[in-house]
Amino acid sequence: MENNCRWEMDGILCLPESDLLNISKENSNRIILTRLISVLVESPEKIFLPEKLFLQLLKAQVFHANYRLTLTGNLTYAFESDFRKNNHIESDSWSTKMSMNKDVFKQWMDDYPGLSQLFTFIFHTEIENFRKICQCFINDYDLLISKGWVLENYSNVTDVHVITSETHNGGKNVLMVITDGQPSFALKPRYGELEDKISRFIATYVHEYLSLPEWPLPEYIVAGDHFWTSWCRFKACGTFQEAEKFHYHSGVLAALSLALATVDLNCENIIACGEYIIPVDLECALHHQRNIDNHQTSLPEWSVLKTGLLTTVIYVDSEIMSDPSGAAFLGRIYKNDVTHRAADNSYNLSYGNIAAARIWDCKSKFINGFRDCYLSIIENK
Repeated sequence: MENNCRWEMDGILCLPESDLLNISKENSNRIILTRLISVLVESPEKIFLPEKLFLQLLKAQVFHANYRLTLTGNLTYAFESDFRKNNHIESDSWSTKMSMNKDVFKQWMDDYPGLSQLFTFIFHTEIENFRKICQCFINDYDLLISKGWVLENYSNVTDVHVITSETHNGGKNVLMVITDGQPSFALKPRYGELEDKISRFIATYVHEYLSLPEWPLPEYIVAGDHFWTSWCRFKACGTFQEAEKFHYHSGVLAALSLALATVDLNCENIIACGEYIIPVDLECALHHQRNIDNHQTSLPEWSVLKTGLLTTVIYVDSEIMSDPSGAAFLGRIYKNDVTHRAADNSYNLSYGNIAAARIWDCKSKFINGFRDCYLSIIENK
């Protein structure tokens, strides 16, 4: 949003309320959210989008704003506790009083100006992100139609979700689009040309040089400072043979990632799709790094451990150890039993009903895949 349209908290609280979306009276963020809606609903992009889609985008943005406000409030719980104590407000009635009484909310913001600035920042960035998303849908309509991802007037879009904030591009929103009831594609607010080219290179290489079946890598629509990408869905390995192939393909991807200096391929940036391992965030490709030693000579940093695919760190929480690597060789370890993350809450490898003890027999497949691809790269360089 334009710099001259920056409001302070007093100005925000003076905005009219909006009842366009039903926000619970027990939601302590309600007083800000209803005013946020009153601004979003007047966005100039509204007239260029179908009403149904505009309202879906608005709802998704408000839910995201509520999440950010709640997270910020939780991090500053000590402030809330002191404020309630000083003003004799019971914890049970806190949310209702904060959501319904502007004067109480204003006093809270006055007492904690740092928190007021954080809330104001969230308010403004949510407006900016919403307008940017709307503009992407308006400007890229023909591209999405030609790709077959949407139908006329976005009639097949059944829902949208703001799923995260893009850390690589100033906190802009990543949006998931659901068509016909299923996750279909996503909008990512960063330059995507490199990711598109690296992904197509991997798909071509494994098929033409290693004679492997084509990997179901995501498709891209690159549009300037943002891009759209098809949604890759998780699928557990259903058989031991699929698990073996997954490990072989993991080795292939490790060799290609090493050659392309691709890092950050941890479990959050990998989708396991049956026998295939699918990288979905390749913005960290071509990260060839060099260190200068005491003699001022360049030494290349060259290690497969830098890709993120192999286990380098184990997190321990309440006797549960988690492996965040992309290949998820260890998954989650409950005491002495090895179990992999379930399909409903993970992006990386799951073996379904396959006995964990047999999975260790697959590890040699990773070595085979890495060796075959590595030798192929040397031969075809």
